[in-house]
Order: sequence, then C-alpha cells, then structure tokens
Amino acid sequence: MNDKEIIRQAMCRILDRPVNSLSDDVALETVGDSLDLIELILELQEELDVSFTQDDFSGKDTVGDLITLFADCVADRQRATESEA
Repeated sequence: MNDKEIIRQAMCRILDRPVNSLSDDVALETVGDSLDLIELILELQEELDVSFTQDDFSGKDTVGDLITLFADCVADRQRATESEA
C-alpha cells in the first residue's frame, strides 16, 4: 500500500467514512464543516509526524489535493532520513 492510500484510509477513519466515499475529486467543503477539516488536518499531522502552516493549505480544494500535500511531505521526510543514514 502506498503513502497516498495509507493517508486516504487514515482520513476515512478520522472522519468515520467509508474509503470509497473520499475519491480524489471530492471537494473538501463537502467532507465536513470547517471544524471537521481542522480536526482532520491536526490528527493527520500528528499521525504522520509532519507539520504545515496555514499557507500550505492555500489552493487545496479536493481530497486529492490534501492527500498529495501530506504524501509529498512524508516522502520528503523519508528522503531526508535516508540521506542522513
């Protein structure tokens, strides 16, 4: 399972939604209210041990955008860890 699918499954678990309900093209505004999205982002950051600023989320409108943002950050962290070894 790749990072994107792991992140999608975590999103579904946090939001208590079936995996097939969060395809890449689903608008974030339809996933939940703003508090749900904040909770989702905070929990994902904690689970994945990454952090973002509010600006990092600018222009992120879909589930796919959010998954890509997190997956790219996880991949960057993994590459940095590997280069240190």
